[in-house]
Amino acid sequence: MTMNDLNPAHKTRPSYIRNILQAATNSEMISLAGGLPAESCFPIEKFHEAVSRVLADPSALQYSGTEGEPELRQWLANYLNTESARILITNGAQQAMDLLARSLLQPGDAVVIETPAYLGALQVLDLAQANIIAIDQTATGPDLNQLETAFKQQPKLFYAVPDFHNPTGCCWSALVRCEVVALAEKYQVTIIEDAPYRELRYSGTTLTSLYDLSPEQVCRIGSFSKVAAPGLRLGYLCASKSVVANVSLIKQATDLHSSTLCQRLLLSCLQEPFYRDHLIHLKEDYRRRRNTLVNALRDTLGTKVDFLIPQGGMFLWVTANHYDTDELAERALSKKIAIVPGSVFYPHNSSATMNKMRLNFTHATPQLLIKGVERLATVINAL
Repeated sequence: MTMNDLNPAHKTRPSYIRNILQAATNSEMISLAGGLPAESCFPIEKFHEAVSRVLADPSALQYSGTEGEPELRQWLANYLNTESARILITNGAQQAMDLLARSLLQPGDAVVIETPAYLGALQVLDLAQANIIAIDQTATGPDLNQLETAFKQQPKLFYAVPDFHNPTGCCWSALVRCEVVALAEKYQVTIIEDAPYRELRYSGTTLTSLYDLSPEQVCRIGSFSKVAAPGLRLGYLCASKSVVANVSLIKQATDLHSSTLCQRLLLSCLQEPFYRDHLIHLKEDYRRRRNTLVNALRDTLGTKVDFLIPQGGMFLWVTANHYDTDELAERALSKKIAIVPGSVFYPHNSSATMNKMRLNFTHATPQLLIKGVERLATVINAL
């Protein structure tokens, strides 16, 4: 079998980040590329304790319902102030996105996205053979004039990351959130609100989610990868009962259900008093790492780079003034520093900005963040 034998509908762009993962995990490599949490922040001891509690019941190793463990769904329903019938447990937020696309889209359907955009979403939309309508992102959210123009084309979906956008770190203003929901309701466009970073706020005030503004118009996706551990592969979909019911049927045909054991391990930790303190300490740690990267870039590269400081999330979206970041990323690997060029965050049918790069600050230690910027400066100064 060759690539020519594959169904064209099943071909999608490769992930730049996944492709460089092997190089980035080299012991000598400093990676600012992937959106990885800090392993030192994983609640290892609490998971050890949870394993003993959970395995006291042998049914933790048994098959379970497609929708997810009832107690975990109820915990999420309480947390999100909704009903458990509106919750579906998935294998990470990525599966929730894929299942929604398969449930709601037909080949050729239009989907609106802000650009730049999360690469994983672009891959899902490629597989769904969606017609992507790209609009610009401003400092406070999507360009509303462009959004309304796009909505007039009767798209099926608007994919959005309102809280600490990947890759830009942008957080939509309260006014923009209300305006976007009003436009979606006016033109009857379903919004997919991807919210994996919502809990990772380091400053400012938490703003109302799009789902809370319009529960019937918005499908919210969430993840425990950023706040607990990505190896659990647990996320969720929160949407109308009819959407959850339809998506559940597709999940049933895909993988039957998410891991019973992982769901119960997660729930056991979520129910413990320590979880609230864990989130507080996690955000304090990531705030320090963000500030370390910001100060290192300012001290080492000065006016050669520009960026806004995000109030949360995992990334800095950096403009490398007068430099092509595709070339920069390639040369950086030879100096044992991994970054992601901005061009990979644009759909095929739109023009990419060639002087942007995404830098992660949550995985490397503060010492390695400083050393990584020094290596990056060596590459930039040699261009």
